[in-house]
Amino acid sequence: MRKITNLQLRTLSFSPTHNRLHVVSSKATKFLQSLHIFGICLLLLGVLSPSLMAQVDCINPGGIGVVAVNLINPAGPGGGPPQTFTATLPNGAGHTIVPNFCTATIDGAPAGACTIAPDGQSVTWNGTILNNQTLTITYRVQVAATTANGSTVAINNAATAGLTFPATSNLFIGCLAAVVPNARVSDQKPGSILVYPYYTSNMAGTDDTRISMTNVSSPATPKAYQAFVHVFLIDGTSCLQTDFFACLTPGATLTFTAQSYDPEVTGYVIAIAVNGMTGLPVQNNVLIGNAFVNTVDYFGNYGAESFAANSTNLFADNGTTATLFFDGIGYDAVPKEFTVEIQSPVDVGAPFQKIVTAGLIGDLSAGTMSGAAQTLVGQIINENEDFRSVSNIVTGGCQGIGNINSTLRVAGGITNLIKTGMAGTVKFKVGGAVGLLLTPRMATWGGIRTLHKTATVATTMTIPVFAPSCPVL
Repeated sequence: MRKITNLQLRTLSFSPTHNRLHVVSSKATKFLQSLHIFGICLLLLGVLSPSLMAQVDCINPGGIGVVAVNLINPAGPGGGPPQTFTATLPNGAGHTIVPNFCTATIDGAPAGACTIAPDGQSVTWNGTILNNQTLTITYRVQVAATTANGSTVAINNAATAGLTFPATSNLFIGCLAAVVPNARVSDQKPGSILVYPYYTSNMAGTDDTRISMTNVSSPATPKAYQAFVHVFLIDGTSCLQTDFFACLTPGATLTFTAQSYDPEVTGYVIAIAVNGMTGLPVQNNVLIGNAFVNTVDYFGNYGAESFAANSTNLFADNGTTATLFFDGIGYDAVPKEFTVEIQSPVDVGAPFQKIVTAGLIGDLSAGTMSGAAQTLVGQIINENEDFRSVSNIVTGGCQGIGNINSTLRVAGGITNLIKTGMAGTVKFKVGGAVGLLLTPRMATWGGIRTLHKTATVATTMTIPVFAPSCPVL
């Protein structure tokens, strides 16, 4: 883990009390809206009584499915003894139940104890369901990446005699909805997490990036911090992070440069709204941001990609870390497919149009982030709708970078497919990331813009947790 050293508390921008930053080095049930139920799932649901069904979700290989099971104690003589329920994953399939997250409620109130097995293969509930009461148990399943599209993961359910419940909970793998779902992630809205896919700098002073973030809450009197932000700077090569806390009053804006905070590094930024006392993630959709890139080759600005927190169901508390749920129920799901318009490589030339992606899967505290690299085969299409398949558009680990030039392996050559004066489109998939297209300043039409997001995937990301330390206002 990298650490920022020799940094001091300082007041930035508008007023001595309005905008402050404190730097600390790190120490070592609304259904899934961004994913759509495939038609066969709807058909299966239609033949089940609403009171008996397990909530069914369609997801992608390697994604996260949310399972909600209803258990009913029908009318009878008294509530009976304490009851039990167990859900067990298919043996040896490689799926796991997400640890530290399981809820059990009756009429919205917690009921009984819900426990996930250490091996992640089952979840058990113990408690009491009185006559005519319905218990709802909710948990998350991480589906194996090798699971075949079009298959169904059948989770076996067992419970105390006398309870009414579904025998299986089914996760359909492969969301093949005819209409592309709204990715929801956007650089045009406030959120609880901001991701800046690219920053760079050098000590020579020729390259730098200016990053800003704003708390869009209305200013309040007296002044008080209402946005505590854990900011991570991730080295795009080593994937190691360094971090600090930004403590923002309503309406405040924080600005800093990559040269001041992480010189000689190319990487990306993740800024997460957290609780001011505990450092755990919170739902606080008040953050917006942007970055200005000024290098020898590239010049322009872009808006930070914003992930809204859609509920308080955001994370699993692991003690010194927290695992964040990017699944549409917690935070917005993560883009897994991009489409971006490009100019002819003949017209742009060197240093080339560049695609940069920032991976959002893995463990920040361990430096094991991924999701940025291209998966499967993509397409390059010219304006006449002629297309070719292409691989390795973007390569890398936590941060992916790829040049749009003649070295791309395209049948007949990309310069013949997208000739001078023509435009084209690139479509490709990644594990889970956000990204940018950088067009060099020497090109006639230069600049920086975010990639169009055309599909999403549910993922998790683990972060270190400790309490912010903010100066007294």
